[in-house]
Amino acid sequence: MRGNQMIIEDFDIDGEMIRNEAVRRLHSNEPPYVVKEGDKYDVHANNLHFTCCYSNEEIEKMADLCLELLEELRRINEAGYTGADLLKAEESAKGDKASIFEFFSVYKTFKTDKIEELIDKLATTTRVGGAYYMILARPSFVSGILSVFGAVIDNFRDASLYFSALFMLIRLAMHMHCDEE
Repeated sequence: MRGNQMIIEDFDIDGEMIRNEAVRRLHSNEPPYVVKEGDKYDVHANNLHFTCCYSNEEIEKMADLCLELLEELRRINEAGYTGADLLKAEESAKGDKASIFEFFSVYKTFKTDKIEELIDKLATTTRVGGAYYMILARPSFVSGILSVFGAVIDNFRDASLYFSALFMLIRLAMHMHCDEE
């Protein structure tokens, strides 16, 4: 990473441009599933509806971290972890009794120290920690990573899908410290 610019090697999608477009949409109430009033955001992300308060700087930092996270997921995919591997991990996790154990079992099959570090930095940026982070915010975010990775794996070169994945990760990060609607 150079300044605020992500270096994407051998990759024909401009991650920085996509990141900037996601942030622009967050700040300009576009599309309608994120409405901003001052520092308050009213957010819809799939089945989530919540409000949260973040400064422009916090949103920018979340976008940077989510872009790094998405790039780490791309590297994992390019290193040989495929959609078939993800499906196999999901199948073998179905024996776990509680859903939290299921998705953490799947997550463990591809997680890296870099992903863990980025999630921790997102927690700091979103002002969550302690038991709330460990019991609520982190598991919810990890579940979101699985959904995003499942949607984009083996298709990272699709610019529209890449944008959607980044935009979803940002909204999931915003959800780490929010009021549910």
